[in-house]
Amino acid sequence: MSLCQTATDEDFLRAGRAIGEAIAKSDRRVLLLASGALSHTFYKLRDLRKHEASDPSHIFSEAARAADYERLEWMKAGEHGTILETMPAFHKVRPEGMFGHWLLTIGAIGEENCTAPGVMYSEYENSIGTGQVHVWFPRPDGGFPRAKDLTLTRD
Repeated sequence: MSLCQTATDEDFLRAGRAIGEAIAKSDRRVLLLASGALSHTFYKLRDLRKHEASDPSHIFSEAARAADYERLEWMKAGEHGTILETMPAFHKVRPEGMFGHWLLTIGAIGEENCTAPGVMYSEYENSIGTGQVHVWFPRPDGGFPRAKDLTLTRD
């Protein structure tokens, strides 16, 4: 599914909850793959060649790099609730797609109830200013938890 560029954090979480609910009601095994960057500000065209190296020192700003590293540590520790609580601060460094790819996923696998530690399958690196990495959240014994609020009604 694509990412809605006019959605809010709660919209992404609700869509993720609906996905999680559908998975729970099915008799199938499901693999969720989400693709998107962490911080996501590109350098201007004339400056791109200066920042093509993958070294994180080329991430667009120190604040963006620090925010990415902070979230990666929380992912590795399974502290998804902390990431959710700090989304307003993360939005200041302009995560790709408002970090909707992660919000959809965490909505499907339990939001703050999910404590699955992330396993990094690549190094954190730069791509012309943006923070890139591959993180896998293994299914815990007994499965992923459900979100506390499965209310999918409209406001």
